Amino acid sequence: MSEVLFFRLEKGAVRQTFYALQTAPASTIDVWTPNAFGIKPKGFAWAPFGFWWMFHNLRIFRNREYRIYLVRSGNEIIHRSCLFPPYFRFPFMRADDLQIGDIWTAEDARGQGISKTVLCRILNDYKDKTIWFLCDASNTASQNLAKAAGLELFAVGTRTLPCGIGVIGRFVIF
Repeated sequence: MSEVLFFRLEKGAVRQTFYALQTAPASTIDVWTPNAFGIKPKGFAWAPFGFWWMFHNLRIFRNREYRIYLVRSGNEIIHRSCLFPPYFRFPFMRADDLQIGDIWTAEDARGQGISKTVLCRILNDYKDKTIWFLCDASNTASQNLAKAAGLELFAVGTRTLPCGIGVIGRFVIF
């Protein structure tokens, strides 16, 4: 099992100022929210986004804050950051906490500060929430991103793999 680093920023803590995207002027940040017919953002695969939509609508997520932050350059999505409420995989989270995960940036858009911009935007949008950010201990880029946005290393833990199945595993703090 690999080690997982648990970064956190407590609600009410000072957040870094959100700054405008430094990329092409046409870049925008959109916040997608699920609804009865909006199962996933246009162009996204059904898995895993359809499952997360079900978790939201079946109230498996412990609050109603599931969101996806999207950065577009023209009509092309060049970044996504998902915002997840706690559920069974994250037993250390309180009911009103949020976790940023499933971050992706298009290869040709990396190194431009997009992830940090979006992360700072999320932290500022949710000043009244404790925000978690998890990454593998071997992922130095994600560690640097978390630290650059002002999150603090809270703990080290692991991801359990019951019967070798990752999707039903939990993230636990040592």
